[in-house]
Amino acid sequence: SAHDAEDLTQEFFAKFLERGDFGTIDQAKGELRSFLATAGCYFLSQSHRSEQTQKRGGGQTILSIDAELAEERYGNEPADSLTPEKLFERRWALTILDHALDELRAEYLRQDKADVFDGLSGFLTGRSGAGNYRDAATALGMNESSVKMAAHRLRKRFKDFLCRQITATVESPEEVDAEIQWMMAAFRE
Repeated sequence: SAHDAEDLTQEFFAKFLERGDFGTIDQAKGELRSFLATAGCYFLSQSHRSEQTQKRGGGQTILSIDAELAEERYGNEPADSLTPEKLFERRWALTILDHALDELRAEYLRQDKADVFDGLSGFLTGRSGAGNYRDAATALGMNESSVKMAAHRLRKRFKDFLCRQITATVESPEEVDAEIQWMMAAFRE
């Protein structure tokens, strides 16, 4: 149930933080997402094996996770046959993409170009109808060649922000391209 999942999630992170497990992470042994996924699987198997479930609250101060947002986010996931591990990897990749897109939008807002971002962001996300430069030019009051150039710049900046996001999650910058390939594979499977 959702309540059992909340209890297990809170218990996992409480023990994770209590033991100082973040201090034991060795980047040379793999990515943070793999460490968290493995630690989560181990925790769940141990919890299941011992059949001990922490009572809700249990006299402990609970670190609140926005349960409504989490339930809404995962409630929107389509039902399919993907494993929990594959869903985790896909959500991780989506989160990285969302952060890069948010940074890019913030940059355009700072430059007072929110209308340009909004008009061209479909060229990044593949929203239907986004491939028509002529319509985008008309909507933005620009000529078509200017829209093509602006879309090219938008894609380039998005890639810069994406690489920055990924660099923060890998051990060395040389791993960024491999991580991008991994992200693309997470959506193909």
